[in-house]
Amino acid sequence: MSQLLRVKVTTKHNGENFEGKFHMWFTKGYKNGETYLCAVIHNDKGIVGLYDLDSFTIEFLSEFDHLDLDNISGYDPPISAGR
Repeated sequence: MSQLLRVKVTTKHNGENFEGKFHMWFTKGYKNGETYLCAVIHNDKGIVGLYDLDSFTIEFLSEFDHLDLDNISGYDPPISAGR
């Protein structure tokens, strides 16, 4: 299983927050034509939820800087000029 990125999710209307693990981005569309960018996040209590960017702020935590991208399935690093 791929390593998941740590995130802090904050509710915009009341400032409540929690930490969890980011799974993926996706768009969610409604019949009225509205479309929202959402994230699938697994919180530390074991609950998986959908979080849209209109209602929540999603902050990637410092573990992102130390992620070993060579060991994540599906990651295709860019080709550098020196290779």
